[in-house]
Amino acid sequence: MGGLNSRFSEGFSKLLEPEVVIARIVPFVRELCQDSSQHVRAALANQITGLAPLLGHGPTIDHLLQLFLHLLKDEFPDVRLNIISKLEQVNEGLYPSVLSTRKLRALIRFPQSSESNY
Repeated sequence: MGGLNSRFSEGFSKLLEPEVVIARIVPFVRELCQDSSQHVRAALANQITGLAPLLGHGPTIDHLLQLFLHLLKDEFPDVRLNIISKLEQVNEGLYPSVLSTRKLRALIRFPQSSESNY
């Protein structure tokens, strides 16, 4: 059943214009990044990168990159792991300059070595 839901949401999301995603979805995503439940943030971290191909290079940098970084700094390892495991999707869907291999490695190491919160 999960495969069916995944295929449905992928097909449905392709119908959304980037402007609609930015105006209607990104504000809720920002709120979810601040949710008090680690489970909500972990679920978001598992899905948020799927917005990057919909938005394209510039809007992803402008609207999502800070959210990715915020999730990478989360105090709970499941949140960090979920976002790290999906970062390659962002790289594949956008220009290589968004997340070069060197930057990706640095992002992966950052949450493990940082003790600070966003």
